[in-house]
Amino acid sequence: LKKININSNGAMISAQILIQIKDMGIDIKEIPINHYPRINGKATGAKINVILKAFREMMIFYHSYSNTVRKQMIFFIFVGIINTSVDFIIYIFLAKVLFVNFLISKIISFLSGSICSLSLNRRFTFKMNKKLSIKEIYRFYTIVFLSLLINTISMNLFHKILAIDDIISFIVATVVTFIISFLLN
Repeated sequence: LKKININSNGAMISAQILIQIKDMGIDIKEIPINHYPRINGKATGAKINVILKAFREMMIFYHSYSNTVRKQMIFFIFVGIINTSVDFIIYIFLAKVLFVNFLISKIISFLSGSICSLSLNRRFTFKMNKKLSIKEIYRFYTIVFLSLLINTISMNLFHKILAIDDIISFIVATVVTFIISFLLN
């Protein structure tokens, strides 16, 4: 642990530690932990200043790290743009052309983007050529399911409850989901 260089004190701290441990060739084992409701304090993860700080720390980490990680981050961002485009195009087609309910359209478009994400990130970002394992699929789709839940709840909140245009709601829900997915991964 003494070899790990931590310059984050926010959301990027876990990512910094995990990336550096992986680069050192240290094996990591996932173990289950229990999460309990917050007793004290307030959740701050959805505040704009916390989100902006996370992106700032991500960029600082990006510039201070190895070329391999930089390339992976660049591919991850490009894949994210492609996934979001797939998600958006399918949503527009279903909701605006075929007039499918906006939540059903969002679920279908989001799942389509997630399949794109799994395929492209495995192939290009992380250069994984081995066959998909059941464990990998389970882990990926557990996060996708949580992200989908967050995404559709956000979309419903912004569009139905706050009466924000569905396209603006789509964008805001996508940003909220991206941040939470990034933190979960």
